[in-house]
Amino acid sequence: MTTINKKQAEKISRIYANDFLKNYFGKEVFLGSEIEKVIAKKAFVIYQNVPDFSYYGASIHLLDKHLIAINTAQPLRIRYYSAAHELWHLQYESDEIPIAYEKIDHERAADHFAANVMLPDDLVTALFRNLKGNLDNKIIEIADLSSMPYVAVTRRLKELGNSISSSIINRSDEEWKIVRKDLGFPPSYLDESYPFEQFNSFSKEVEKQVSNHQITLEMAANLLKHIDPKQAEVYWLKRQQLMDDWVEDD
Repeated sequence: MTTINKKQAEKISRIYANDFLKNYFGKEVFLGSEIEKVIAKKAFVIYQNVPDFSYYGASIHLLDKHLIAINTAQPLRIRYYSAAHELWHLQYESDEIPIAYEKIDHERAADHFAANVMLPDDLVTALFRNLKGNLDNKIIEIADLSSMPYVAVTRRLKELGNSISSSIINRSDEEWKIVRKDLGFPPSYLDESYPFEQFNSFSKEVEKQVSNHQITLEMAANLLKHIDPKQAEVYWLKRQQLMDDWVEDD
């Protein structure tokens, strides 16, 4: 089968992003932090604190359940964008996007989907036209209003037909913080991370399936070893106790 090319992948992801916005909040507001609440209605959300800045999150399918992992070690801007990225994978795995897997570059599609969902074209275009100040001012204001990474805003503006140089697009977050300060913007909480871990909903689902004898203690421990290691250890110890009791009875 022939893989859908870059432009087609972007076109397809844009169509599904527009459908998503139409069914939820519309294109008149920025989703921002609400994206995590939207995902929580569709899947179990696991918040991880992974001090690896190359890791943003993941979409996982376990126990016939959908899980979205979010890395809270990332700054809030990146965290919300990453959540929207994972939403593409969630919708695909839920059969809401009926395209053969090998026919599309899902990472590119997921990024383009996230940009369209979190930075609606008409809203971004109107703000860019109406906001006062130079280009840097407008980028920072749109990034703050949308709770999106600076690089995502610059790429989106260029995609919408605006002239944005590669030197601006390639600025690091640290460079943007310096630009903010030079322009008189206060520090933004969106540039900070708020690490925490939370996985209660999935742990409870595993506990329920163990109680109903739908999965074994060993399966439960393996499912939770990277998510809730303390509870995984409890299941391993229970399993070991049962094995010891069985040997003694024998």
